[in-house]
Amino acid sequence: MTPRCIVVGVDLSEPSIVAARWTVAHLGGDSEIILAHAICVPEPPRFLRMLHTSTQPLIEDAKLGAESRLGGLISSLGANRVRHDIRVGRPDEVVIAIAREFGAELVVIGPNGERPGISKLLGGTAERVTHQSPSSVLLARALPAGPARTVLVALDESEITPAVLQWAARIASHPDANVIVMHIVNPLLSGAVAVNAGSTERRRAEDQLREGAERWLRERIAGTRLEGAVTEVAFGDPGFEILSAVERFGADLVVVGRNSPGRGRAAGLGGTSAFLLRSGSGAVLLVGPNNAAEG
Repeated sequence: MTPRCIVVGVDLSEPSIVAARWTVAHLGGDSEIILAHAICVPEPPRFLRMLHTSTQPLIEDAKLGAESRLGGLISSLGANRVRHDIRVGRPDEVVIAIAREFGAELVVIGPNGERPGISKLLGGTAERVTHQSPSSVLLARALPAGPARTVLVALDESEITPAVLQWAARIASHPDANVIVMHIVNPLLSGAVAVNAGSTERRRAEDQLREGAERWLRERIAGTRLEGAVTEVAFGDPGFEILSAVERFGADLVVVGRNSPGRGRAAGLGGTSAFLLRSGSGAVLLVGPNNAAEG
């Protein structure tokens, strides 16, 4: 089944409009899609307030403008069950509040015009939404012109793995889609398996680890819509290895598990989520532990 509800953050920048159009065209189905728009008018500092009138007229003007532009966007989409929800507040807080209120299974957030540089270090709207959202999050960055043709799925051994596979099957539902299912092995494990061994023994230990990981991947996808997908095993840092595989396979979209909100330790690939948000350049679906969407 498709997700019952999808929330798309739309700040009316071109990337966010592209994200909304792509979501409706390739993920919408029978889902209710809510275009979430935040109006954020900063309060002046106290020492300048005597120079300012109320910000309420600015907010009302912004609402009218947003309603007009979002209404035009919805009309152009030509899809049922798409509506907008305009609220006053910080963008990430507005998107998360709407997702919680309507029980969204997926939140879609574009780059939203965020500037490179310091925003990457401090964490922008997309990263704040990812850390706090109760649902899965699609960072709709550099989306393909059509449906995703090559999907890279990174799996780790955790309770979130079935949800990652279900979302990957949904994303890769196009009949011509290619799927690569990947697992990254910590390179220290080969040394742990062959303590005090020479280089030949270490290579043999690494081969055994690779074979075991490949077998585990095939078992995970057996009986699913991803059965028969290409399997890939790499040794190294998960974030770097995923980005390397994206370039090597020309992946349109990456599907990985993400941290569970409020948990002290990582779920799925854990801290890799933040690395992909900050260092990657393509679309990433970060699957949360609280829901799944069967393809």
